[in-house]
Amino acid sequence: MGSHFIPDRCVIVDMIGSNTLIRGNMPLIAPDDHYALSEISAASGVNMAGKRFIEIPIIDNVGERDQFTAIIQAFGVDPEGYPTSFWPWWQQPGYNPDTQRGTILTTEDHSISGSFIWRPFEGLPANTDSDLFLYAPGWDFDGFITMVVDLLHTCEDTVIYVHCQLGADRTGAFHIGYLMNAHGLDLETAIKEASDATPAGAPNADYIRLVTAYADSFKSISR
Repeated sequence: MGSHFIPDRCVIVDMIGSNTLIRGNMPLIAPDDHYALSEISAASGVNMAGKRFIEIPIIDNVGERDQFTAIIQAFGVDPEGYPTSFWPWWQQPGYNPDTQRGTILTTEDHSISGSFIWRPFEGLPANTDSDLFLYAPGWDFDGFITMVVDLLHTCEDTVIYVHCQLGADRTGAFHIGYLMNAHGLDLETAIKEASDATPAGAPNADYIRLVTAYADSFKSISR
């Protein structure tokens, strides 16, 4: 099916009030691909009791279809509502990428209040207009980061789990962007802190270009 949960790529990014932000990789466990809720709790050291769980998967519903299906089914959502033709998400009329979908996360013999938010982004290729990747209409990396920051400050008793396939490139870019936005870190410091957080290391060139363009955007807008 592809990659499964890797404990050492699961770390706490930030804690605000009663909320915790975690980065990681695909939250599925072989061989039955059940949801890795207990494993995320153990790897991060976060007690899930009494918490709401929000997953934000930075994956597609085409090449990563099997994993996408397993994840949204765990939240009680029908994957047929997201056919492979529903890609890229930002070209789908009327789609609200900030909507929380599902109400209960069920895995093995227990469940927890939970939902997922699906609004993946992609890296910035060389010699490409960055606006398509940073803003809407487009992949809207800026909107992704802003959404996570807002969630962390407005939810209560919530665990937010952000991940891609391996917890490396897409998740690493998110981590870097979050540190710049939420904590005012400069690009170099944010890259080092995020890259040192797990054995995944730094994101690939396209995602470094993305976060570099994001850093440049801070020079021209007031935050």
